Amino acid sequence: MSAAGYYKWLNRASRPYKYDELLAKIRQIRADNPDYGAYRIYLHLQIFQGYTGSYYLIPSFAKCIIVRD
Repeated sequence: MSAAGYYKWLNRASRPYKYDELLAKIRQIRADNPDYGAYRIYLHLQIFQGYTGSYYLIPSFAKCIIVRD
């Protein structure tokens, strides 16, 4: 990698984390329904909020949120 390429990468503009909105939704569902596990959170997102993403993202995000609470 060239020095110019490295410094261009180093000084690139920051962008928002692509899962911020999903994490906020999961946090809200967990706050409203503390007994929900990953599968119920996934179903809630699908049915009520139109989530079309993968199920496999939800357990890892839910686990992070549960550990922090």
